Amino acid sequence: MGLLAGCLLALWVGADAATESVYVDDDVEMTGGKMHIFADDEEQVSVFLGAFRMTVGRRVVTGRDAVVWIASRKAGAAKRQDIRVYVEGDAQSPSRTAPPPATAPCI
Repeated sequence: MGLLAGCLLALWVGADAATESVYVDDDVEMTGGKMHIFADDEEQVSVFLGAFRMTVGRRVVTGRDAVVWIASRKAGAAKRQDIRVYVEGDAQSPSRTAPPPATAPCI
C-alpha cells in the first residue's frame, strides 16, 4: 500500500471494540496477503485478505483480514488523509502494553 503522511486514524478491532480517533503526524505503512482496491464516492477502499499489518510511527496493528477507507480533505493549507480501519480475525495491537485512559488514543 505504501506510505501516507499525517492522517486521522480510526480503528475498529473486531466487532465489539469502541471507536476512537486521533490525528497523528506519522507515515502509515500497510501490508497484507492479497489486496483489492476500489473507489467508493470520494474514498479509496482497500480490502486486505490474509495477514494484515499496519504501522503508524511506533504503533502496530495486525490481524487476519482488514478493510481500509482513505479519504483526503483540506485542512487549511494542508491536505489530510482520514483513514478508517476495520480488522477482523486475530486482531492485535502488540505495541500497546496497557489499556489507555478513557481520553487517550486507542492505538
